[in-house]
Amino acid sequence: MSTGQKLNLDPDLTCLKSLSVDKAEHLCNVDYENEMAFVATIGEHENEQIVGSSCYFLNPTVNLAEVAYMIPAEWQGVGLGTLLQKRMAEYARIKGIRGFVADVLAENTKMKKLAQDNQWVTKETLMIPDIASFNCFIRQLLGIKE
Repeated sequence: MSTGQKLNLDPDLTCLKSLSVDKAEHLCNVDYENEMAFVATIGEHENEQIVGSSCYFLNPTVNLAEVAYMIPAEWQGVGLGTLLQKRMAEYARIKGIRGFVADVLAENTKMKKLAQDNQWVTKETLMIPDIASFNCFIRQLLGIKE
């Protein structure tokens, strides 16, 4: 990303301008059970460019996964968030995960729109000002009737 803006990569809402080698390795080496990540790319294999990414971090106690998305401004609004969310939901369903949760900064209108367009439930939080909490169930995201 060449925007110079802060990136929200962590489920604990830590904003970063760059990644340490350890953090980058952690995000690239998921365990496929409690953590998973997907990327959207363009270009040929030798010259691929990542234009979006998503990841989840499972809380096994409640069997819900905290999700995060990262899409550069120039690629926002073309459906990458929805595409990455659908792929992540399909994978999470296979793994038996009940649903996703996300804490979103109030100013992040595009993430809030993604959540609302996909019928995530908003939970008001009084503990952290300017944060909206969302949750949804995998079957809901994939349009599965009970």
